[in-house]
Amino acid sequence: MRELKVAPQQCVFCDRGLLTIRNVGAGLGIVIFAPQARRAAGLHLLRARPASETVSSQTAYVSTAIPYAIAKLQRQGATPPYSVAVIGGGSMLPLGQSDHGDRMLQAAKEAFFMAEVPIKRQETGGAKVRSITLNIEHGKLRITEA
Repeated sequence: MRELKVAPQQCVFCDRGLLTIRNVGAGLGIVIFAPQARRAAGLHLLRARPASETVSSQTAYVSTAIPYAIAKLQRQGATPPYSVAVIGGGSMLPLGQSDHGDRMLQAAKEAFFMAEVPIKRQETGGAKVRSITLNIEHGKLRITEA
């Protein structure tokens, strides 16, 4: 079975096989799945919001990547309802930024709230590195801890 891996600071779209975000130790891993269309987006994000109004990449920040991914799924014919899972690693706290992980998670919650898309599964925090895999054909989601 084909496996598509999402690297850090990437947004990947998939319509078959496995969609995997591995080793999320810092940042967030997000899977947005449209079960009726069998399409999904995988995002591995490391920053909450851009520092300025100018955004070099729509997929680099939580606040811009989530609306971008939802809009692209809709253009591909994948309409709501969506199943959303969010994972965060245990190392979400870079030196000098003790609230970094909280800001990222809050930005994700705000973006999904604005899009009227509920988060169905969330595993964040602690001292764990997590991975997430979605089997698109079967609609099965698996979260593992390293």
